[in-house]
Amino acid sequence: MPKPKIVTCILFVLLVAFLGLFLGALIGKFFVPAHSGLAGPAILLGYGVIGLLLALVTGILLSRKLTNMQRLRTLLGVGCAALVTMGFLVYRLIIIRQHRPDDPAFLSKPMPTKEPLQLCLFPAQPLYFGIIG
Repeated sequence: MPKPKIVTCILFVLLVAFLGLFLGALIGKFFVPAHSGLAGPAILLGYGVIGLLLALVTGILLSRKLTNMQRLRTLLGVGCAALVTMGFLVYRLIIIRQHRPDDPAFLSKPMPTKEPLQLCLFPAQPLYFGIIG
């Protein structure tokens, strides 16, 4: 059976890496040009991976520096932040799925070329992923 210290270290590093991926993608959203076409998602993914790597290194260094009690307290805060982030992502996915039902009649119709496919992180600021057509 693994020691509780190793389990908390691994969980801490994974949650910090998840938050780094989300924050990197959120920051990268502001640097993606409006009409970048299919390069927009790749740019956004690149910023997300950079955020993930930075958070992964930070999480590893912090897990080595913190004592077990400090790590547990920090893990509680990071876990709450990750839970809120996952809830936000699930909420946005539900909103998007309501606008794009997956019934066969909808999928068999061609997508309009004038409407861009978009993922809105915030309803007032859509992030365009390109035009399908």
